[in-house]
This record gives sequence, C-alpha cells and structure tokens, in this order.
Amino acid sequence: MKKVHWIILAVITAVSLIAQYSTGEHHHWWDLIPGFYAIYGFVGCILIVKISKWYGKKIVFRGEDYYDR
Repeated sequence: MKKVHWIILAVITAVSLIAQYSTGEHHHWWDLIPGFYAIYGFVGCILIVKISKWYGKKIVFRGEDYYDR
C-alpha cells in the first residue's frame, strides 16, 4: 500500500513538472515570478481573515447589553 502511494506521488509530480515546463510563452508578466501564485494565495487568505474579523467586530457583534436596552 505504501509503495502505491509513492508511485502515485511520483506520477503526479512528474506530470506537474512536465505541464509546468512544457508550456511555451508566458501570457502575463507575473507568470515569470517564481512562487507568485503561492504568495498571492497566502496574502489573499490573510486579507480574508483580517477583513472578516474587522467585519465581525464592527458590524455583526453587538454589546453585552444590546437586548437589555
């Protein structure tokens, strides 16, 4: 079973590398930056968390005495 997992991992890695390096030209300038999409995704996740926390604190949550007023 472990051998099958390693074979599948090797095939996925090989196909990924072939697909990445077999394409011809880059369509956008940011395609030339190594790791751009990883950084872009990480920054996007951080922004989603920060914006949702701000939204929750400022708009959604109410004070403890909200229903007592």
